[in-house]
Amino acid sequence: MSIKNKTILFVANNPGGANAILPIYKKLNKKNKCEVISTLNSYFIFQNIPNNNLYDIVKNNYSLNRVINILIKVDPDIIVLGSSEPVTKKYGNLEQLFVKASNDLQIKSVTVLDHWVGYTNRFLLYKQKKIKELPSKICAMDRFAKNEMIKLGFHSSVIKVTGNPAWFEFSNIRKILKKVKKNHYKKKINLSNYKKIFLFISEPITEDNLQDNYGYSEFEVLEKLIKSIEKNYENFCIGICLHPRDKLNKYIAYLKKKNIFIIEKSHNKVYKFAKISDLIIGMVSQLLINMNFLNIKVLSFQPSKNKEVYLKLNYRIPIAKNTNALEKYLMKKTSIKNHATHKEQNIMPKIEKVIKELLN
Repeated sequence: MSIKNKTILFVANNPGGANAILPIYKKLNKKNKCEVISTLNSYFIFQNIPNNNLYDIVKNNYSLNRVINILIKVDPDIIVLGSSEPVTKKYGNLEQLFVKASNDLQIKSVTVLDHWVGYTNRFLLYKQKKIKELPSKICAMDRFAKNEMIKLGFHSSVIKVTGNPAWFEFSNIRKILKKVKKNHYKKKINLSNYKKIFLFISEPITEDNLQDNYGYSEFEVLEKLIKSIEKNYENFCIGICLHPRDKLNKYIAYLKKKNIFIIEKSHNKVYKFAKISDLIIGMVSQLLINMNFLNIKVLSFQPSKNKEVYLKLNYRIPIAKNTNALEKYLMKKTSIKNHATHKEQNIMPKIEKVIKELLN
């Protein structure tokens, strides 16, 4: 039996969460009344859905009372949410307010995870008080994520291992990347003169004021990366992939050098550039994990001043904790192996099963 004739509300703050719930919206909107609440942060992901399905675009913090009033008006049978980490000042803990209100109004809810870091923070209603507000069910990416969450005190029965619906796009990306030949593509984008190509994956650490938490900023990481590459190579270039929340002029100070430039914000172009790169370096971006899934070698560079603060990404993505370790990877003195074992199949049936069980 398919899910039909239900009212389903979708809520997303960050792009990662929006990408995770968009395929669910597309599948369930065919036979149900689906409405979406998105922040400006993630609106570009939902911009192609019909206007009558877009309930609201959040431009600033919602209050709990406002969320309760929305739920009373929409009267959803269930709410499907992304998750956000870190909480932003502009939009607050949007998804968690909807979880709190849905619990108060006895409306079922499902949160779909998209990343392997910040599990606890994603479910804090009031961060300063460390109060968690849990949905009816949490859809986790894999067994690794579930086990990590159980260690942190989450109850096993709340977590269902389903995979991330956004992984569906990988099959199409693989087909595109199969056609990419390194020398031909280097010539096409005018990079034939460079012997070494590197890709830096940016993150909005400074915008989110997380420098103290992480023990580094994205600018410090890029600075150390450039110096390490310059120390070991002469003929190289670095492409910078901006985060969706990065401003176009964020790295303008570095762009004075001809061999450092911004990659266009197009999924296909970023992945194609990654395919011809000698190494992709980032911090804890979901994009690193995506590229690892696609058998592209990646490195997490976390030169933290706080020696105990290292965010472990799943699938054994290696972490360089200082410039010495980074340079070993750059010079291939330390090898990088791909360990991605995720499954793209049967994700939607698993998600639908979770939703059906909650609706019954």
